[in-house]
Amino acid sequence: LDILLIDDSENEEERTKNCSRGNSILPKIQRRKRTGSLPRSRLVINTKVGRYDAHPLHQFDFSYDTTIKSVHRSLERMNCAYIDVIQLHDPEFAPLSLLKEETIPALLECRKRGWVKAIGLTGYPLEIQHQILVECQGLSVDGIVFDQSLVYCHNNLHDMSLYCDSCFPSLVDDLKGGEKDERITYAQFCQQSHIHLVAAAPLSMGLLTMDGPPSWHPAGHALKEACATAAKMCHSKGVNISTLAVLYSLSQPEVG
Repeated sequence: LDILLIDDSENEEERTKNCSRGNSILPKIQRRKRTGSLPRSRLVINTKVGRYDAHPLHQFDFSYDTTIKSVHRSLERMNCAYIDVIQLHDPEFAPLSLLKEETIPALLECRKRGWVKAIGLTGYPLEIQHQILVECQGLSVDGIVFDQSLVYCHNNLHDMSLYCDSCFPSLVDDLKGGEKDERITYAQFCQQSHIHLVAAAPLSMGLLTMDGPPSWHPAGHALKEACATAAKMCHSKGVNISTLAVLYSLSQPEVG
């Protein structure tokens, strides 16, 4: 694997403002691809659908047509024949009925036609991801809708709910037809469902850094203060809290 390329499929203004490095690297990758020096098989390309614009009134669009158009736009931008993983981004901001009736059928059509190899899900609330994964299983003939789940800020120094909160029904109980009394973690659920799990943001979007989070960070005041205090304590011992946070996240036995 040479490059992991992520294209957020935002509008051009936002891509220029927030993803300038991504914009500058994309033409270089395209040129290398055309000359044959970088085989497509050495690239893993992830991109997203669902969230497009910074303006609140135009931020989300989970409709069938927009989803199809977004995939085609990404294929054209990146000059490739297929996308490795297309991710349904921030589904917690859409009604489940809309996802089931329009967004997910569009993604399944893209996979059927070979425009994408796998379908992923990204977001923060574990409960929402679990609900979508369970309730959308019947939308595909073979029962396989999602291949990947990306969650963030649940595998770090202040939040290990990904591996510690046993609050989801076990699929083993369902298969055995027994009483649904066993509870498992979200990580265990993904393992039972054969869904590849990606735990992002080990620095908790800037909380676990010396400079602290950006002004828009949604964490409460108490958590921000606790992380800032922890950063100072680490610094007093000659340790960078960011280094500690990454090592802690990677040291978990579930991380392979």
